[in-house]
Amino acid sequence: RGSIRGPIGAGFFAGASASYDRHDGYIRNTVTGHRLNGREAHTLRAKLRYQSSDRKLEASLAADRTDDDATPVFKNGYLPSGEWSGLGDPQEFASDAVTEAQVGRRTLHEGVALRMRLQASESLELISVTGWRDFGSTTVYDADASALPLLITGADNNSETFSQEVLGFFDGHQLRATFG
Repeated sequence: RGSIRGPIGAGFFAGASASYDRHDGYIRNTVTGHRLNGREAHTLRAKLRYQSSDRKLEASLAADRTDDDATPVFKNGYLPSGEWSGLGDPQEFASDAVTEAQVGRRTLHEGVALRMRLQASESLELISVTGWRDFGSTTVYDADASALPLLITGADNNSETFSQEVLGFFDGHQLRATFG
């Protein structure tokens, strides 16, 4: 993990951060000997901010991206209390090599947000928030957890969103109002 941020001049500030997370799986496939339930994830974030010298205008642009790959294991032998009720060792899993090669979860999500604030007058403040986000995830499980290729299940989840919000705050001597 690491980050850097600071002023870059003329009312502008910038920052960036990155992280990397990786671990080997902690469940052993008794057929292939491979470790399952591992994960590797990368995240990047950046932000650019501006503030006028009279502080009447502020704007920030932020972007992020996360790429997450994993080899999840579907084990349904746990009780709601968290106790193992299935057969065998909960740290072991049986899956044939062909099925194991298909098992995995890939998630990618990224987005951009722009926030602007304008102090239009002593009594009126305007704020605009615009955002876009894209999310995609594909997951494949060996649902029967056996050494035979009997039941493979999966899911695709993809979405893209855009949002725009404009707010106004008025604070007069005898009247206060919020609109948007």
